Amino acid sequence: MAHVNECKGCNQTVMVPEEAIEKMVDSIPQDQVNRVNEPTYEKRIRACYHCSSLLYKTTCKHCGCLVKYKAKFADKECPHPQGSRW
Repeated sequence: MAHVNECKGCNQTVMVPEEAIEKMVDSIPQDQVNRVNEPTYEKRIRACYHCSSLLYKTTCKHCGCLVKYKAKFADKECPHPQGSRW
């Protein structure tokens, strides 16, 4: 039996296609008050991509969020147990 990466809570695959993530990110209104600017977003994403807690190149091990989506919001922070990386 082949190993499949599945979410135990919902029995769906945990692999999210890049196109789906980009669509979610693009759906956030540009003028949304709590949206971070592009340099801040890029800094956050770089921190996530260099973190050993990033799973599948998309998902935070500590909160289960899609990092490219969560990093867009000013009122969110990195949930790393040793302190926010951004």
